[in-house]
Amino acid sequence: MTFRQNSSMLTEAQCEQILVEKFAIDYGIKKDSLNKTQVEVRMLNIDWLLADRQNFVNFVYKLKDASSDKIYQTELLDVLL
Repeated sequence: MTFRQNSSMLTEAQCEQILVEKFAIDYGIKKDSLNKTQVEVRMLNIDWLLADRQNFVNFVYKLKDASSDKIYQTELLDVLL
């Protein structure tokens, strides 16, 4: 979704209003029938996974060969669990 405003700053309320209007138009529903739900999102940078011509398959082999103790001490598993 793209926000086009004359101002470079949007308040939370303005952002919510734009989203509600856009969803209502796109999905042909009434604005008051939309429910607002808050979710927790965690992000993890995995650029290292693709470094040095590596890919997910290489990562799986590294996981297979690593000891369980080392795997459970990683930030990746902290985020996933």
